[in-house]
Amino acid sequence: MRESEFEVLQECVRKPAHWEMLTLLHELQYGDDNTTEIAVLQCSCMATRGDGDTLRRIGVLPLVIGLLKDGTGNQKLWAAEVLVTLASHSDDNCVAITRAGAISPLVALLRSGTDMHKQEVAYALGNLAANNEGNRGKIAREGAIPPMVAFVKDGTDVQTQWAVYALRFLSLSNEENRVLIAQEGAAPSLVALIRTGTRAQKH
Repeated sequence: MRESEFEVLQECVRKPAHWEMLTLLHELQYGDDNTTEIAVLQCSCMATRGDGDTLRRIGVLPLVIGLLKDGTGNQKLWAAEVLVTLASHSDDNCVAITRAGAISPLVALLRSGTDMHKQEVAYALGNLAANNEGNRGKIAREGAIPPMVAFVKDGTDVQTQWAVYALRFLSLSNEENRVLIAQEGAAPSLVALIRTGTRAQKH
């Protein structure tokens, strides 16, 4: 789906009726590739418009996380987008996302996904770590720190931006993670970004 089509769809999203939510769940679980892609895209739009708690309550999270593991490339990208937004709006959502088993497939996609997958996953993991000390440890134990540091050293501008964002929260009040980040050799690259990075990377 083109960005222009997504923007039109996003503008058309309204608070759905209960039957529409049930249809969305069915399409996420049983739709063909195109139907499922549109359904997860609708979830992303709804999350952006503040319906994240509703999505969580009706049981969307396990289905979205399943797409991170087994979806098409586009489905994985939109699934990561959904988690980015849900994790940024609610501590309850962060806990629910972690309990539903999102961290392991997110880190797997961080290692093996496309450039777009990697930048969105770094953003999602940063949001999950931002206000949850337990998540910081879980994300590190799944092995997220080495690829994050690799993005800081040699990623795209956007990958670097969100890797720095994630590493900042992973290191917050967590000495073990700080040691791991240092052992991966992040310090020289982080210092260099202060001098030469983009405004977003320095933020």
